[in-house]
Amino acid sequence: MAIKSVDVKGNKAYLELSKNGQAVDSAVVQPSIDNAKMGDQTYYYKVAIGDTKDILQIAIHFKNAFAGADTNIATVDGEFQVSDTPTALKSEQQYDKMSIRNVDATGMTVTMDNKDNQITLSKNKDVVLMQDIHIKTADQDTMDATTPLRYYIYKAATIAAANVTAPAAAAAPAANVTAPAANVTAPVKAAAVNVTKAAETTAAAATTTAANVSKAANATANATKAAAAAAPAGKTPGFEGIFAITGLMAVAYLVLGRKQ
Repeated sequence: MAIKSVDVKGNKAYLELSKNGQAVDSAVVQPSIDNAKMGDQTYYYKVAIGDTKDILQIAIHFKNAFAGADTNIATVDGEFQVSDTPTALKSEQQYDKMSIRNVDATGMTVTMDNKDNQITLSKNKDVVLMQDIHIKTADQDTMDATTPLRYYIYKAATIAAANVTAPAAAAAPAANVTAPAANVTAPVKAAAVNVTKAAETTAAAATTTAANVSKAANATANATKAAAAAAPAGKTPGFEGIFAITGLMAVAYLVLGRKQ
């Protein structure tokens, strides 16, 4: 159904109905006129189906119509359509659990029942009633007079999506979200490496310092022994002893300073 045009007052809408790309009908509806009736607001399409003529196949009710500067609009608030492929019915014809008992062409009624195929319902079951029509029971543990088994009748249908690839396009921004996470991880790894290097450097410095302290202590001890050996026996140490003590204090000062 296509709205071909709307009059300048917005009262009338010109409609065109197509099937398989070919226009099959056209009509004018007047949903916005004063005191509009059902016939003014509704588009009807009648066809012959099987041996029956003038069957109302499509009915579309329009709430209103509007003519704007750039766009013409009509609002649909009701739609009815039946298939143009008839199904022949006859008495005693069986459809799974259901059988046709009577077809009244005059009264236009069809009577069906499942007298020949009794159905026993229990919890959490899916029973085929008639072709695509099923009975689904509830998954309940308590079933008595006050809490009877709950069930509903349904028909399963599959509706194909118009754009199947749309979710994939919508998911594309997620790739941009992942990139910052990778960038965030890099500094963490770099920091860990730097911390490790710092720890190794500190350990090396500590080792070097300990080695230097040991060497300084050995050098000081050797210097002290040499000074003691050079001094005459029984002679009170003079400036040489002062220099040795001063050297020891300087080395201790340097070692303490490096540790801090």
